[in-house]
Amino acid sequence: GHGGRPLEVGVALSEQALEGLPAPVNSPDPMANMHMYTLDLPAQNPTQYKFVQFDWNPLGHEPAGVYDLPHFDFHFYTVPVEVRNSIMPSDPQYATKAANYPGPEYRAPFYIDAATAAGGAPPAAVTVPMMGLHWLDVRSPELQKLAGNPAAYREFTKTFIYGTWDGQFIFDEPMITKAYILEKKTATDPSVV
Repeated sequence: GHGGRPLEVGVALSEQALEGLPAPVNSPDPMANMHMYTLDLPAQNPTQYKFVQFDWNPLGHEPAGVYDLPHFDFHFYTVPVEVRNSIMPSDPQYATKAANYPGPEYRAPFYIDAATAAGGAPPAAVTVPMMGLHWLDVRSPELQKLAGNPAAYREFTKTFIYGTWDGQFIFDEPMITKAYILEKKTATDPSVV
């Protein structure tokens, strides 16, 4: 055995769930096409994760030309839901907490924060309320046009993002297009996503 240690953690979607997803709606409100679900994890689960925020984005989301394809965001949070819920611009310490980055020794190589990626924007300006500040892998193929390396650009299929708030990493986020998941259903050698 593995001493009771989990080898993986994930979210399973049935074929019916993939077929029954909300369709896009025509609305000026960008949140109208972001469907968020909170998935509880067992209280005594042996991982660092407290809950999963599962988002379905039928029109994708910003930035345009990068993540604007129908996809899922799976936020695996290491903090309680109350902490996630407190990440609001109404917090007088919002800007301070957004700009409080974990030390370099805790950061994954090749990842930059969204404020740096946005050309030096204030961290609070790019921190997503009730989510956190996103960190992107500069090597991700879907980011290469923005990074000035168009020859290496590939359309978004899957990527991995981290999130921070107030000095700590608070979520791990695989993002995966619906098309990529459906393609794996018929692949003769489906790879682990």
